[in-house]
Amino acid sequence: MDLTAWVRDTPSWALLLGVVTPLLVALVNRPTWSKPARQTVAVLVAGVLGVLGCLADGSIGEGMTVLQVVSVVAVASHLAYQTVLKHITTPIEEATSPRRDDYELAN
Repeated sequence: MDLTAWVRDTPSWALLLGVVTPLLVALVNRPTWSKPARQTVAVLVAGVLGVLGCLADGSIGEGMTVLQVVSVVAVASHLAYQTVLKHITTPIEEATSPRRDDYELAN
């Protein structure tokens, strides 16, 4: 088994990034935001991670590869969220969001 071939396997990294994306999005999203705002953040984070994945493997100049990687990250992220991570991300969002009473005390 050639380990270097797996390390350079862009689709595998895109899938892995997609599975991790909902956890990263949960750090940014706030429970008080509207659903469209939260979805927009999720899509933007998936897009950024896809582009970063292409930068990491040197395929950033290949437009079709970038589009494929961003798409794989976005779809894998959505599937991971819907099937496994939905109940895990909600407590993360609540734990990383500023509390309203803390905000009121600061002002």
